[in-house]
Amino acid sequence: MVEEKKDKMFEDTVKQFKETVEEKITELKNVIQDEYLPKTETKFKENVFLTVGISLLIGFFAGFVFCLTGKHCGNKR
Repeated sequence: MVEEKKDKMFEDTVKQFKETVEEKITELKNVIQDEYLPKTETKFKENVFLTVGISLLIGFFAGFVFCLTGKHCGNKR
């Protein structure tokens, strides 16, 4: 009898926690879609060359780092 009560309380707590988390996720999704996404999209459109340049620069440095620290670092093929 006591075990059943504990199980029921645990299930109720988990269900309530799940509903709370889902509500918060929905709120955050709406805020991002309504406020941040349009601003970000217009900024990217205004600064296309800067965005592409930064992407290429990040890719170059990432490739350089992986080249230096990769699996075949220092090994001649």
